[in-house]
Amino acid sequence: MLTVQSVESKNRLLEEDNAKLIRQIRILQREVEDLKNFESDVKLRLRREAVQRGLLDAAAAQVNIDGQTAEASSSFAVATVPSKAQAKVDLPEDVNCVRFSPSGLLFCSGGLDRKVSVWKVVNDRCELQAALVGCNAGVSAVDFNPHVSPTPRSFC
Repeated sequence: MLTVQSVESKNRLLEEDNAKLIRQIRILQREVEDLKNFESDVKLRLRREAVQRGLLDAAAAQVNIDGQTAEASSSFAVATVPSKAQAKVDLPEDVNCVRFSPSGLLFCSGGLDRKVSVWKVVNDRCELQAALVGCNAGVSAVDFNPHVSPTPRSFC
């Protein structure tokens, strides 16, 4: 009888220790979650502050709008939208942006597939010349350097 009671007593002590350890683990897990949430909040706040500083800097910049023409690389442009499509290009993902070269013979497209595709317009058809990869996220903007004209071998 004595040994059964001592075993039951030891078992009860072990179960109490086990319950205490489980409570401590849960408390520590909550603390880890709270720290992760705090870290995420700090990163979000820093990101918002950086955006706000950037917006304040942009708003404080002096802009000369005295009627002079904009440079070729500015975001102001005059465009004519055709009444019907000349060609159709099938792409596997959504396209976020398209930009024609200054000559109008090449254009680039970028999208959610994280690729920049360079196309050449030939006889009312669009031929893929190159697919540039390596973006970490979807492509949101593409542009051509207006001071450099691409050679025929540039995208082959």
